[in-house]
Amino acid sequence: MAQQDAQNGGSKNAAAAATVSFVAVKPQLLVEAPKANVAILFFKVVFGTEEVGRTLNPKRKAKHELPLILSA
Repeated sequence: MAQQDAQNGGSKNAAAAATVSFVAVKPQLLVEAPKANVAILFFKVVFGTEEVGRTLNPKRKAKHELPLILSA
């Protein structure tokens, strides 16, 4: 019943009870295939990122890069 009230906003303390916190963020970057290499090189030079993975989907002809960005 309390979960239903929290979902429907029926309880006055629902906002306090339904606090959500995040401990990590997984950013995703979409870049057109011809520009992917240039974009990754830019992120390596400017932000000091490290490439942790690369995916090529031949059907869609899109490259997906996974740069490692350290947060402060």
